[in-house]
Parts: sequence; C-alpha cells; structure tokens
Amino acid sequence: MTATELEKLDLSTVQTRLVEERDFDFVLNGRTDIFLIEDDHSFWESELERNETIQALHEDIRLKQVLIAERPKKSSSAVDGDSTSDEMEYVGFVGVVCSNKVPFGVNYGEMEKPITWISSSWVVPKFRGSGVGRYLYKAAEEHAVSKGITEVWCDVYMCNPSSRSFHEKLGFQPHVMIYRKELKSESVEDSSML
Repeated sequence: MTATELEKLDLSTVQTRLVEERDFDFVLNGRTDIFLIEDDHSFWESELERNETIQALHEDIRLKQVLIAERPKKSSSAVDGDSTSDEMEYVGFVGVVCSNKVPFGVNYGEMEKPITWISSSWVVPKFRGSGVGRYLYKAAEEHAVSKGITEVWCDVYMCNPSSRSFHEKLGFQPHVMIYRKELKSESVEDSSML
C-alpha cells in the first residue's frame, strides 16, 4: 500500500468497545494477516490448526478478550471529512488477556500477580501510520488498569522489525527470550532410537 492509498484518520472519531460475535470475520482476517506477516504460512495448511484457531477466536469473543476500534463510516455525501452515517467502520483490534497464568511455554503455572497479555494487534492497512496502533495499546493499558493490573506483556517476532520498533517506542522492553530449533527429518528419526 502506498502513502497515497492511506486514509487520513481523525483519532478523535475512533471508539473502542469489547468484541462481539459479529466481529468474528474481521478479527480472523486480521489474525490471518498477522500470521502471513510473521511468515507462518503453515497457519492454514492443517485443518486441525485452522479449527483450533477458529475455536480459540470464539473463546476470545466469549470471554471478551479483544478490543475493537472503529469509527463512524463516512457516507458518500459527507463534506470535509464529516461523517453523517450511524454505521461504524473497523479500524483495528487488540487482543487483551487478563490473567495470572503464564502466557507462553508449556503450562508453566501461575505468575505472582496478574498481567494483561496482548495476544495480537492489527490495524486495517489503509489506517496504518495514523496512530491507531498507539491508540489500541493505550486502550489495552486502560483496560488493564480498570482491572487493577499494573503490567502489560506481549510477544514480538524477531522477523517483524517494524513491530519490534513500534513496541520499543511505546516503552516495552525485552523480558523473555524463547529459542527454537528446526529439526531435519534424519534427526527426528535418530531421536526415536533414544
């Protein structure tokens, strides 16, 4: 998307609300885009993974673990950017899980105090660069404070330098590193002999 295709957004018109079932397709499309940005093309390769992702999203909706940002939709008759429509247009979303459960690894148990885990964030492409990401994170922080939580955590993929830069500008600092190693088929076969 080029700079001329970006739409100027007045953040004072953006409203945040908790997710509803009607937002399912919007959030699923955004999460799919995130997987593609992070180069996880295996996301839709397995029917099992696809079904697990869909079930997890339904659970996030049921538990109200996503904040939706939207603005009044501009009508074709709007003048000077004024909105005359009651319909809302999606701007982005942020996943917010408030819990004292460790949000990564294999069931490491509970933390000393609850945190808000930002599980995902996504901005509609035409609104990127207009402050929506910062707006969403501020909304996530306000959501955390309203629940008596004093820390916000998230994960950032090393392959996504723009996300790393964004989070650092917001004051996030690296806290945990998770390492991975891809195994070649012969090493997997060798491990069966252990």
